[in-house]
Amino acid sequence: MTDTQKRDDDVYLSEDSESTQGSDLDYDITIEVVLPDKSKTKTTIPANTPLSDLRTQLCSNFKLSPSLHSVDFVCDSSQNGATRRKASLAVGKLGLSSVKIERKPDGIVPKSPPPTVRDKEQSTVRLLVHLDRLRQIIVRVNPDAPLTLVFQVICDKLNLPAATRGRVELHHPKLSDLHFNLKHSLNYYNLREINFGEKK
Repeated sequence: MTDTQKRDDDVYLSEDSESTQGSDLDYDITIEVVLPDKSKTKTTIPANTPLSDLRTQLCSNFKLSPSLHSVDFVCDSSQNGATRRKASLAVGKLGLSSVKIERKPDGIVPKSPPPTVRDKEQSTVRLLVHLDRLRQIIVRVNPDAPLTLVFQVICDKLNLPAATRGRVELHHPKLSDLHFNLKHSLNYYNLREINFGEKK
């Protein structure tokens, strides 16, 4: 058997492996590539590309996600007798002849981590609420939520009974004649402060 097939995930760490250093690798190599859809093509990569970068380089050439794909390669076994190779070994030292890019099974595709508490907090903002008699309070609200929800948050903060809530409303802090559309949000009006008081 003249060709030895290796998977990129298995090729690391041998003391007798060669590194990517050296002017003798200052050239490009053309290799045959089998894509995930089984079609064949050819691509050119620098001979001094480290083995650890092979998957990223090939996936970049064909606009594929490295995290979702693995790479099998076929090389001339006479180029290097070691069964495990260093990540820094240049592909030009492998006698690389062909490469197969495969999509990883769904079970090992990396998943995005769940949202953290910090992420959830970043979806809210501090809203300065001006009350009567020069009083102020601060509440945290979602700036994209409708003003009806902002109104409820303020009322809850002030412990207002249901009967009282019908007599108060939100007012623009600078445009006293503006009547809010409560279906819109703070971001819609570009506000981070608001007035809260008796209905006009």
